[in-house]
Amino acid sequence: MLIVDIVILVAGFFALIKGADWFVDGSSGIARRFHVPQLIIGLTIVALGTSAPELAVSTSAALQGSNEIALSNVVGSNIFNLLCVLGVCALFRPVPVDKGIIKRDFPLSIAATVAVFACACAPAFMAGGVQYASMEATIGTISRPLAAALVVALIVYLPLLVSDAKRHPAQ
Repeated sequence: MLIVDIVILVAGFFALIKGADWFVDGSSGIARRFHVPQLIIGLTIVALGTSAPELAVSTSAALQGSNEIALSNVVGSNIFNLLCVLGVCALFRPVPVDKGIIKRDFPLSIAATVAVFACACAPAFMAGGVQYASMEATIGTISRPLAAALVVALIVYLPLLVSDAKRHPAQ
């Protein structure tokens, strides 16, 4: 029934909002308790926790053969987070940009984006440029080696992030 679906949707939305409050309170409490900068908690625990549902949806879609959902979910989520989430937060209160994010985190974010974009679009560019009218729907592939490199980059990045936080506790 439509009414039941709407009630479930609204209840789930409110539960999500309250769960997000608890999640932020808990992660901030951990940061204070262990003297970990909130920036690091945001880049690790909060980022991983809020991305877990996306990972579940994308993995489930990939296992069912709907890989395009996985890529579009990542791209769409990044666009939404940058434009809407950051935009709405900055409407309430200006968001200071930490020096560590510019020096340490932006380069990795940009490199990962460029690597994925290059692999997704390289065949089209090597064939003489993007010609949408005559091109097939698929122009590139996120290969298993690239996928492994992306996961390894995250595995290497997280300990470096924690190490950097210990060396520069004021950031």
